[in-house]
Amino acid sequence: MALAINLTVDAGSDYSIAWPLDEVPSGQALAQATLVATDPATGSAVISKTITSSELAGVGAITDTGISSGEAVFRFDLTPSDTGACSPGVRYPLEITRTSAAQKTHVYSRGVLVAR
Repeated sequence: MALAINLTVDAGSDYSIAWPLDEVPSGQALAQATLVATDPATGSAVISKTITSSELAGVGAITDTGISSGEAVFRFDLTPSDTGACSPGVRYPLEITRTSAAQKTHVYSRGVLVAR
């Protein structure tokens, strides 16, 4: 079951979202994670970020793949242009997926992003 998440961000501001993930199968690693917030009126992506274990400014990174401990840690960085693309008060559906090194993709979280 996907983790429920509700985020409130200040439009036009930086925001980082970081979580531990303790469901990494033994001997595997978290290879990629994707965050998508969609416009409820059009269904198109307003924010879309894909991270890997390589740090990328303004995007984020998987800071621990979980290969040795079974617990991965990942972070998405939202920039002022990301949060500024969201209209205050609108509830943007949000989904985060994760992909293992074995190319298995699962929904990690679903929820809502609201800018104020």
